[in-house]
Amino acid sequence: MSTYRRSSVSPFLWIVLAALAVFAGPRIIAQSAVKPAEGPISAASRVKAQEIQSKLMGRKMPFNVILPRGYDAREENGRRYPVLYLLHGLTGNFTNWAERTKIQQYTEPLKMIIVTPEGENGWYTDAYSKDGAKYESYIIRELIPEVDKKFRTIARRDQRAIAGLSMGGFGALKFGLKYPELFKLAGSFSGALGVATITESKFPGTIGKSIDAIFGPEGSEVRKANDPFDIIRRATPDKIKAMPFIYVDCGTEDFLFQNNREFLELLVEKGVPHEYRQLPGAHDWKYWDKQVQEFLEIVDRTFGSSSTVAEWDSRFDHPIPEIRNERLSRPVKGLPTAGVQDQTVVHNAAAARMLLGRHLMSLQWISWDYFGQATVTNSRGIYRIKGEQKGRGTDDFLRIDGVIRSIDAKQFTFEGTIITQISHINGGEPCTRDGEFVFRITGSRKYWRLMEMDNPCDGVTDYVDIYFR
Repeated sequence: MSTYRRSSVSPFLWIVLAALAVFAGPRIIAQSAVKPAEGPISAASRVKAQEIQSKLMGRKMPFNVILPRGYDAREENGRRYPVLYLLHGLTGNFTNWAERTKIQQYTEPLKMIIVTPEGENGWYTDAYSKDGAKYESYIIRELIPEVDKKFRTIARRDQRAIAGLSMGGFGALKFGLKYPELFKLAGSFSGALGVATITESKFPGTIGKSIDAIFGPEGSEVRKANDPFDIIRRATPDKIKAMPFIYVDCGTEDFLFQNNREFLELLVEKGVPHEYRQLPGAHDWKYWDKQVQEFLEIVDRTFGSSSTVAEWDSRFDHPIPEIRNERLSRPVKGLPTAGVQDQTVVHNAAAARMLLGRHLMSLQWISWDYFGQATVTNSRGIYRIKGEQKGRGTDDFLRIDGVIRSIDAKQFTFEGTIITQISHINGGEPCTRDGEFVFRITGSRKYWRLMEMDNPCDGVTDYVDIYFR
C-alpha cells in the first residue's frame, strides 16, 4: 500500500506551470484557440441550446443538452434517461464539448442525456466575497433541478454522473465529494486538482490575485471546503464509503501529470474506490476527445444501460450481453457454458494466437505500475490461464487459475478461480470467486478486462486487466 505524500519538488511547481498555461492566453493553451478534433458533427444535431434565469447568478445562464437519439420519437414517449454533466475548462465555455469533440457520434447508441453547463472562469466555486458569483450553488441548486424538471430524466443518484476537463475535472471531483448523495460517478480528465492551494502571497500578480478572489486568503473555509485533497484526507471511513466512484486520467506529457499521480496515491491510501489511467497525451483536445469516449463506456456501464460504446461483435445484431457475477443459467449465443465441451471453442484464430503466452496482469488495488504475470497455454486444444500479481512490500495479491472455455475476437470466457487479498478490503482476508468469468476488450484498450467487477466480499469494484503481449 502506498502512502500519500507530496512530491519532494516544490508542491506548488506544477501549479505555476498550470496557471501560466491557462492564464497566459490563446498563444499557449486557451481552449477557445485549440484546434477541434477532426470529424464532422451529425447534420441532424441532437444538441439543444438552453438557458435558465438564475437567481443565484443574477442573470441568464446558458447550457447545452445533448439528447439521446429518438428522444422525441413516439415510441420513446414516457421513457426517462440517466444524465451525465460535463464541465468545460478554464477559458472555455459550455459549447466546447459539442464543438471540439465527437461526442454526438460517441453517444449515438447510448440512452442517456448529456448536459454541458456554463462555468466561465469561476472554478465551479461560490466565490469568497459576498458579492461574488456562486457557480457551485447555481449548478447544484438551480441547474440540476431545472434539467430534471424540463427533461425526462431519472432524477436519482444512481442515474446521475459528472465529469470535466482541467478546471472542469477539479469541479466535477469536488462536486462528487461534496454532494455524494447526488452523483454515483465523478470523473476528471487532466484535472487541475490542486488549485485551492494557490495564493497571491506565494504567487504575486495576476495568478494569485485571480485565485484569491474566488477562494479567499490562505486557510479560508472556502479553500478547505473546495480542496479535493483536503476533503479526502479528512473523510471518515463512513464518508469514504458513501463517496461516488472516482475516475481520474491524465496524459503523461501533461503539466498536471504529477499532481494527478499524487491524487492517485491519496485515493489508494484512503481506500477510495476509483479507476486511474495514465497514457501518452498532452493538455489538449486530441487527448480529451479520446478519453471522453473511453469514459462514456464507464458511464454507460455504471448506469446499467442496454447499449454501450464498446464495439459490438459482428456476429450479433445486438450488444454482447453483460455477464454478471454468477454462473450462466442458460447458453448465450457465442459463449458456450462450462461443461459443454472439453476442448476450448475457438471462434477467432487470431485472437487465440494473441492469447497464447505470457502477459502482464494487474489489479488496481495492488498497482498499475508493478505488474504481475499471467500465462496462457494450450495442451491438446485445451487453453488454460494461470497468473499472479503480488504487492510490493505487502501481503496483497491477485491469483487467477482456470480453463478457457471459448475465445472470440473481443473476449474470452474461462472457468476457474480468482482470489484477491487486499489489506483494506474484506478486513484483509482473501476473497475467493469460483465460476465462469468473461474478459473483454472494449474500445481502443490494449487489454482484456474482467467483466465481473463487483467484489463479492466487500462490494468494491475490482479492475483485473490482462495486457496484450
